[in-house]
Amino acid sequence: MQIISDLFEGVVDPRTRHDLMLIGLLPIICGGEGWVDMAVLSREKEDFLRPCLKLKLGISSHDALSDLFKSIDPKGLQTALLRLVGGWQDDFGDDVKAIDKTA
Repeated sequence: MQIISDLFEGVVDPRTRHDLMLIGLLPIICGGEGWVDMAVLSREKEDFLRPCLKLKLGISSHDALSDLFKSIDPKGLQTALLRLVGGWQDDFGDDVKAIDKTA
């Protein structure tokens, strides 16, 4: 699997806080639906995230996460997300199964 910082290479983030982007994206991958879910789930998993990320000020609020994602170039973020999904395909290939049994 790719190194997290490599995943977001090319995404223009004015605060260069790729750790915040990951904090925002992980809860969405886990089924979260918005800024509040991002902040809540990230706080609940802070002990898990702390060794991987620079969390000098702890988990950001939902407002800070909202501001961050609104300031990011959407095309750059799309490229990063496609890189992430492509990495999953490379890692798991045909072994990935839909958990809802649709495929």
